Amino acid sequence: MATTQAIPELMGIRVEFLLFAATLIGVAIFHNKTMQVALLGLAAVLVFKIVFDPAFSLPEHFLGGHEAEGEWR
Repeated sequence: MATTQAIPELMGIRVEFLLFAATLIGVAIFHNKTMQVALLGLAAVLVFKIVFDPAFSLPEHFLGGHEAEGEWR
């Protein structure tokens, strides 16, 4: 299934990678609040993927679908 909608980029870098980098920097800076920063980063990436990537499906990503195998199969 091809989509014509492009996933947002900033200076040629996909935004979810920038969110992940911000999460790593946040963990390094706020090392005494690692779990909260990591969960906030995970939530930010998931919300971004759900809103801006129409082909993203969380259950299909982990469990797979009829055409593809998921992460946990």
